[in-house]
Amino acid sequence: EDLKMFKNGNPHAPFADKIWLSSPTMHGDEIEFINQAYRTNWTSTVGLNIDTVEQLLCEKTGYGYAVALSSGTALLHSCLY
Repeated sequence: EDLKMFKNGNPHAPFADKIWLSSPTMHGDEIEFINQAYRTNWTSTVGLNIDTVEQLLCEKTGYGYAVALSSGTALLHSCLY
């Protein structure tokens, strides 16, 4: 189906294929971490995996605190407070 923006002489054509900004990679350790989160009922922004990421980030950077967020948008929202 043609999109409205590509009608009326618009010289740009729609992409034939999707352009993925990032494709999910869920195998090996990643899928085990996801399964662990489901098994332990920690499928939110808290839990052992998140705590560990924050702790490792503190150790790597030397800072006393770190906050893991779910997206760049969540980061921008946290900057408003």
